[in-house]
Amino acid sequence: MINNRYGRRIAAYLEQSIQAFWYPHTASHLPWGRYVLYALMPLWWSLAHLFAYISKKRACKLRQQAAQYRLEIPVIVVGNLHVGGSGKSPLVRWLAQYWQTQGYQVGIISRGYGGCAPQYPYEVTVNSPVAAAGDEALMLHQQTACPVVVAPCRLSALQYLQKKYPLDLVISDDGLQHYALPRTHELVVVSGARTWGRNALLPLGPLREPRCRLLQADAVIVHQSQAGQLQQMQQEFAGAQALPWIGVRLADYRWHPLAQINQAMPESVGMQVCPWPPGTQVHLVTGISYPQPLIDYLTQHCQLQVQAHLWPDHYQFQGDEFQFADAAPCVVTMKDVVKCQTYLRAQDYIISVDLQVDPELIALCHTWQAQWAGRTHLNREDAHG
Repeated sequence: MINNRYGRRIAAYLEQSIQAFWYPHTASHLPWGRYVLYALMPLWWSLAHLFAYISKKRACKLRQQAAQYRLEIPVIVVGNLHVGGSGKSPLVRWLAQYWQTQGYQVGIISRGYGGCAPQYPYEVTVNSPVAAAGDEALMLHQQTACPVVVAPCRLSALQYLQKKYPLDLVISDDGLQHYALPRTHELVVVSGARTWGRNALLPLGPLREPRCRLLQADAVIVHQSQAGQLQQMQQEFAGAQALPWIGVRLADYRWHPLAQINQAMPESVGMQVCPWPPGTQVHLVTGISYPQPLIDYLTQHCQLQVQAHLWPDHYQFQGDEFQFADAAPCVVTMKDVVKCQTYLRAQDYIISVDLQVDPELIALCHTWQAQWAGRTHLNREDAHG
């Protein structure tokens, strides 16, 4: 972790430059640092081919190892092809809460990005420090009350959950390329705003695997999809017409005053109306992968004057990021608040958002449920009832 504030700003600038290089058509601003990356294009092209060769060899080896492990319950992997956020965690939350309403006992496994636990596997609790659990894992546990276990080896996290809890289903937050983890189903999430960027493998582009990898998944989930975009993306990728392409989008923003935040807070209690009148100046302090939809909501829908202080994804706040020259209120996200609650003031607000899914996703869940007959504790109890 970089403790010097200027060093942290340099690291944030470098990440913005890389994002602008990978996603030039969606960058909100274009840092000069991207020109250095353009100058090294031949090097990135060569390294991308080397990365493709190594990744393919590694995937084949790990798939063979995973094939030897017999799954006792269904495992759903929610991942993406590209580096960075695409809306996986909101989808994991939605899936966990959906299956809970169906009577399933759900567990969640994760890498625990941004955290360093004293040992692995590490079970997340409401009292876990974010430095150990990671921001997304802690947030998911608070939002769903599911048992959440983090580990670099997702298989060890899965085995830990199965030994300790009588689960019907496990959802993996990320881990699409973690081929040592056996899985029953795969959902590949892609950002509707950024799509595939340069459509090139690392480090030339943001992709960890080529797009043909989609053909092995159960469905493609397009986050923040626009009207007609699903059909357009299907047509651009030959061979994917038979693959379900399902849209999800952020909806129902809610505002939470600092006094309302606690470890067991249901997000539905938040206000749906912006707490400030149009034209109010606010500071947005956030460390999420793609903050542009949130900025658009604050500036266009709420008509606020937003001064954005953007930090890298999973960023660990030190406190000085919230020291402003004025007394304007501050806005942070649910992912941020688990790392910065002690730095917020009484006039600051936390914003949460729900996920609105297309009916096709619910239909897909029903299809899976029929396929799982006899494989879950719930189904076995029904069969003997």
